[in-house]
Amino acid sequence: MGYDSKSDLGRLFDERYLSEEVCFPQTCEYQDILELCDTAEEELRAQLSVGAADLFDAYKDYSEKITEQKCREYWIQGMAQGVRMTAEAFLTGDR
Repeated sequence: MGYDSKSDLGRLFDERYLSEEVCFPQTCEYQDILELCDTAEEELRAQLSVGAADLFDAYKDYSEKITEQKCREYWIQGMAQGVRMTAEAFLTGDR
């Protein structure tokens, strides 16, 4: 049930009106995982031929694009859910 790129919520995400929503976890676990990924990538890259390294770079680019699209959809769906919950709270009042 995604929203198209011309939707108000899609534009809100794309134009970064709420830049505080663009962030990364500030946990030690996240930093540790980043370091492990960097180390694994360096070790893998050292073993790849030039052609395989190019293929690996293309894979990483595609993976980042997919992740960006997922994050965008999660954000849009979360905002839409929040709006629906807020509307319901105001419509039902003090029942």
